[in-house]
Amino acid sequence: MMKHRIHIILTVCLLTFLTPQAKALPQAKAQAQSPAEALLTKAAEKYRQSKGVVATFSIETTDNNGSSIASIEGQIHLQDNRFYLEVPDEMKAWFDGQNLWTLLINAQEVNLSTPSQEELLMLNPVNVFMLYQHGFQCQMLKDKTSGKKTLCGVEMRPKEAGSDIRSIRVYFEKSLLQPVSISIVNSNATKSDISITKYQTDRNYPLSFFLFPQKDYPMVEVIDLR
Repeated sequence: MMKHRIHIILTVCLLTFLTPQAKALPQAKAQAQSPAEALLTKAAEKYRQSKGVVATFSIETTDNNGSSIASIEGQIHLQDNRFYLEVPDEMKAWFDGQNLWTLLINAQEVNLSTPSQEELLMLNPVNVFMLYQHGFQCQMLKDKTSGKKTLCGVEMRPKEAGSDIRSIRVYFEKSLLQPVSISIVNSNATKSDISITKYQTDRNYPLSFFLFPQKDYPMVEVIDLR
């Protein structure tokens, strides 16, 4: 059960916070972008200019009947193609751009792995913003309000049949282009609703921040799965 929860946490967090990095677009192509694509590109550029981000989030995952599978709260630190993820009392994960260390708190073990090419597609930071460059079509959603904030949104759906994902909806705070909420519906009708409650930029993390600190966990067994 614990490892199943860890799988949910990592899968949702990687998809939410670490999806394909935007490529520089030629001017002619940029002019041909749809409004939804233009919004996502601007949000991606905001991320690239952020110089390191820390985001506090909650995830509610439900099955195809709407019953709760997992309710998770955590924090993720991001910079370039690296991250450090922490879910209190459950897990911590470090990714240095090549290697992924996953610490299971209760098991007192660390799994060390090198993500596959498919997984690496999800391990470049610009969040869910640039999926339209990787087989998804997108369209604008109507603006809505949350408290005093005006939110703008985009829905993305895979172009090809057989995808594990049915749809993704992401809303940004309109004035800052920072993500506020993301809803991911899978092909089996399970759903993950992510609320980003705090988003801070300009963190400027050292590279060592994204490496597993072995000296801090001398009794933890490292299981090398590479």
